[in-house]
Amino acid sequence: MKKFIAVDFYDLIWKQETVFSLEDMEALFARYAENGINAVLWRLSVYGKLLYHSKTPDKYTIGGAPQSVEVKALKVMETYDPAAAAVAMGRKYGIEVYFWLTLFDEASYSVFPERESCISQAHPEYSWRSKDGSGYYRGVLSYVYPEVIEFKLRQIREIASYGGAGIYLCNRTHSRSPLIRKAMAEAGLDQENVNTWCREHTDLIISEYRRCRGQYGYDPIALESFKGDLNDTVAWQRHRGSYFTAFMEKARIAAQPGKLLFGLRYGAELGPYIYGDHFFDWERFSDGTVVDALAYDIQPPNYDSPEKFPEFYRETASSKLLWMSLSANDPEGLLNAYAPSLERWKPFMDGIILFEAYQMTGNPEYWEFIRNF
Repeated sequence: MKKFIAVDFYDLIWKQETVFSLEDMEALFARYAENGINAVLWRLSVYGKLLYHSKTPDKYTIGGAPQSVEVKALKVMETYDPAAAAVAMGRKYGIEVYFWLTLFDEASYSVFPERESCISQAHPEYSWRSKDGSGYYRGVLSYVYPEVIEFKLRQIREIASYGGAGIYLCNRTHSRSPLIRKAMAEAGLDQENVNTWCREHTDLIISEYRRCRGQYGYDPIALESFKGDLNDTVAWQRHRGSYFTAFMEKARIAAQPGKLLFGLRYGAELGPYIYGDHFFDWERFSDGTVVDALAYDIQPPNYDSPEKFPEFYRETASSKLLWMSLSANDPEGLLNAYAPSLERWKPFMDGIILFEAYQMTGNPEYWEFIRNF
């Protein structure tokens, strides 16, 4: 059983009072090695920006108030290249490093325009278009556009050149609908209070996710090439999904000689990860020709049913990884909630991913769990 830790490096920087040094990174990898961790997913995406010494226009250069996460991250970037350092530490401690990029997270919340990628800023029309053609789900890029494909492939090729074990791509996003973006902007949020606002407005956010289902992703290229009936939702979603599959085939080549991993998240209640408007061809992704491993995010008890999600429980050529989201507040309660699902999953899974690194700080229950898993 392969054991991964999902490391959102920006969050580690955020949660630590002092600047995250190379010594801190070494201590992190040493602890991973001591606890039997085999690999890390090292996140380089900060919404639409890149937290390594990228030669693209989206290299992280954001400033801010003293002691803010922005300033601490900028100090890290001035001191060392996080991607190069992670690879070096991985080699030293025998831990594989997979660099983690998000594919639909280019705009962040409306309150952080400085974190929007250059392509999302310059071309809002490259995001998913509304059904009536009046607007866009900004930051959720549409891979029907050749310019979008090349934009992301350039990042993948650059990151692959660092010599890590591979690339981990996921469909997770912080991007929000126009209605939510407007509400957030009017609330005057910043990095410190945006999560609190989201928790306080959970009902609004979930209802808006549900309302948006079926309302976005009507991009002109896909519409022009679709020969079926738009009322046939399954046919339309599979047609749109074929463009993404074609992108993933190119991403596999760009990631070489490293491996390509892909993460799937489910459901409106979890956030706008699949939206109900996009078909990810998990059967094709499971056959070993496009990706080497699929990471499934099951959230018990809603998303681990063998009847509703048979893809979790079938034999596949691609490795099957379980993405397990942690909570800093009640580790024992969370582990107990996951226990029945884990027992069902164990015969089918090839590895486990704990998300995320900062939530393990000060929680020995998680370290004991992963050490003994």
